[in-house]
Amino acid sequence: MPRKILFALMTLLLVLALAGCEGTSGSSVGASKSCRANNNGTQCEGSFRKISGTVGEEMTVSGGLSDVEVAVRASVETGTVRVYVINSNGARTESVAQPGEPADFSALGEVEYDSMDEEYYVNVYFEASEASATGIAYSVDITYP
Repeated sequence: MPRKILFALMTLLLVLALAGCEGTSGSSVGASKSCRANNNGTQCEGSFRKISGTVGEEMTVSGGLSDVEVAVRASVETGTVRVYVINSNGARTESVAQPGEPADFSALGEVEYDSMDEEYYVNVYFEASEASATGIAYSVDITYP
């Protein structure tokens, strides 16, 4: 009986955690990300083999910051991907990547806090405009004020 209760609690926690994933209503396959940080900011590079819908990718930053400058460049092999960040006022800055035409923009991005991981992060969103997109590669350069 205790195993069933533990399973039920773990399932409930998973559902609650997923419900807290604001802004994402999609899925990704073959995701990878590598980040490095210094006193001036954080640089990340990553990729998705395939995305469907909208996927948010958290870029960890130093704590206690408000909006930070975020430079994003993303490319796609097939499909169309809208890439965007949201600032603390809710304003969204975006660019579209298509095969041979990368998305490339800079904007202020809101720093959020994840109480479970005890980390501050900026979300960069990737939205497949069609059913799915494949071969997405990105770089994100976050500059601290």
